[in-house]
Amino acid sequence: MNKTIYKVVMLVGVLFVMCYCAESPERRAQSLYDEGVNRFIDKNYTKSKLLFDSIISTYPQQKDIVRQAKDMLKIIHKTEQKRNLLFLDSLLSARESEIKKTLVNFTEEEGSTDVPVYIHKKQTAIRGMDRSYIRAHTDRFGNFYISSHYTGEQKINHYMIKASCGDTYQVTDTTNMEDIDAYRHSFENMERKWEIVVYKGGRDNGIGAYIAKHAEEKIDVLFIGTDGKHKIRLTQTDAEAIQETYKLSLMLRDAVQTKSQIRNVKVAMKER
Repeated sequence: MNKTIYKVVMLVGVLFVMCYCAESPERRAQSLYDEGVNRFIDKNYTKSKLLFDSIISTYPQQKDIVRQAKDMLKIIHKTEQKRNLLFLDSLLSARESEIKKTLVNFTEEEGSTDVPVYIHKKQTAIRGMDRSYIRAHTDRFGNFYISSHYTGEQKINHYMIKASCGDTYQVTDTTNMEDIDAYRHSFENMERKWEIVVYKGGRDNGIGAYIAKHAEEKIDVLFIGTDGKHKIRLTQTDAEAIQETYKLSLMLRDAVQTKSQIRNVKVAMKER
């Protein structure tokens, strides 16, 4: 390299270093602040927050700029929460509209107390009086469960069921009379016997979801008892009702979660 050019390059480098070193911490902090404001205007909130956080951690002695950076972080926080709130409100409105349309096909189960329990209109008690079948339930919080209804001339005292489709199957947990999440009831009238087992608290072990998944296929259900077994082919009507009830439970659960998120956002907005 030509000696003259080399000297010029070296001189420029020295001057650059001197100028950088000569820049005061206040000016560097102000530069970061200005860039942070610009990123905020561009709605790049992530980058803007990083810049303001950098000012607070790197230049704590620049109290005026640090205070302004903290104020901007509060503004960004509220702006983000307002944006999140608008999104969640819109999401909840759409979900509740969908739930309202779906509930047209459901009715409140007889005996529901404080928390309404929905069953499909195709599975009301009158429709299942003289047959063995599986019924789906969901409360307004989206807690889904099933119940197995057996009727026949002989008691089998069933305590679990098995659903199978092709080479796959799913079984419930075993239940006993002391299990409060697996209500069991039986009665009889002359030559007819009835047995009902309710699988709450996850006792269905995923059978509801399994039937919902295979609703368009042929599903066999085996009632397993201490005094015998009973096998049925699940009707297409029942399979579809269980599938629709399961989908409703997911919508209801999603609405509950969205409402919780909205409450959390509102709390966060008040805290800062």
